[in-house]
Amino acid sequence: GIIVALNNACEVVMTDQEEEGQLDWTQHNIDICGHAVPNCTTAPLDWSIGNPSITSQEWDIIVGCDLVYNEAGVELLPRLLATLLRPRTAFYYSHTRYRYEDSDMTFLRNLKSSGLTCREVWLKGTEPPPTSPAPMTQVFPQKRIVTWRITKGEPREGESENIEVADHSPTDTVVFGDDDSDE
Repeated sequence: GIIVALNNACEVVMTDQEEEGQLDWTQHNIDICGHAVPNCTTAPLDWSIGNPSITSQEWDIIVGCDLVYNEAGVELLPRLLATLLRPRTAFYYSHTRYRYEDSDMTFLRNLKSSGLTCREVWLKGTEPPPTSPAPMTQVFPQKRIVTWRITKGEPREGESENIEVADHSPTDTVVFGDDDSDE
């Protein structure tokens, strides 16, 4: 969040739970940067109950990384995203794929059943990431970082969902910076 705030003139709200000091630690990290990030604030967000000051707003972009690492996240994050995302909002989520393979599969199914579309994206001009193996076919699948673009509803015209829950094999690709072009 701080990097986004430092590189954009937009408003950045960093969220976390209030218990056990997570939100205080986030605020501490912002404070260390001093006046460099006046556009960066914090707000509490418990995924199980939401926060109207966050969920009632229409956000342009939501960014997250390594948020799903237990059963609660697998269930609660898709429900929260279904509330947060609007038709023009994109959630860019970086995730360590195959750290918990069964959880990945359940998370992707839960996104789909919540009316969300999930597509793997990467930087324009870079090589596409390797194709994912079929789930549960390797004893120790190679972990890799993926970035998914998660949106509400069906893909826009000309787009297709490229994360297939059945086999996790991409069927279409998108790169950052190429969403609105005809290439």
